[in-house]
Amino acid sequence: MSPGSGTTLIELLLAIVIALLVIGAVFSMYHTATRVVETQDAVESGPAAAARALEGVVRDLQCAALPEETPDCRFLLGPAKGEDAGEVHLGFCTAGRPAGDDTRWVDFQKVLYRFRPGSDRDGVLARETTPLAGPGSGEPVEEELVQRVEEMEMEAFDGTDWVAEWKQGGLPRGVRFRLVIGGQAYAAEAFIPVASVVTSTLIRAAAPAP
Repeated sequence: MSPGSGTTLIELLLAIVIALLVIGAVFSMYHTATRVVETQDAVESGPAAAARALEGVVRDLQCAALPEETPDCRFLLGPAKGEDAGEVHLGFCTAGRPAGDDTRWVDFQKVLYRFRPGSDRDGVLARETTPLAGPGSGEPVEEELVQRVEEMEMEAFDGTDWVAEWKQGGLPRGVRFRLVIGGQAYAAEAFIPVASVVTSTLIRAAAPAP
């Protein structure tokens, strides 16, 4: 090109090089950000999520109870049937303090832990809760606790043996569980207190005035 013809070839090449450098820097930043997000997701669905899930199961089991006024609060452990076939269920009723300062009562809710095996070792552990009294009673709410679960084992202790399916009445002495995520095993064990006396809000209306 002649000196007065506008953009020279060198200037054009220089602009292309600068543009390529900018695009490369942007791509590198995007790739790094994607890797960070993927790593955080892996941690969230791995050790952190597993630890929180197991702590929650232990906490629920330590407050497990069989309120006499709620006959459908039987303890459940084993393969699911019907439309949930293929899942493994752990279900029971657990007690907790209601809102407010009145500590004479406890609230009960049904808890159902569902393990759904997935294809390519990509299972999900979920927790379903159903309040037994008050607002929302009888309406189950489910949340996913852990994803990408490769294996899940749950057993109950009947006082003599550990069993994978609970066929007895009442509550077991304890429950142990083990899940595998990313080749790493996480395990916990919870023993259920016996002879606990609790009075639930389900019979509060029938209680005599103080």
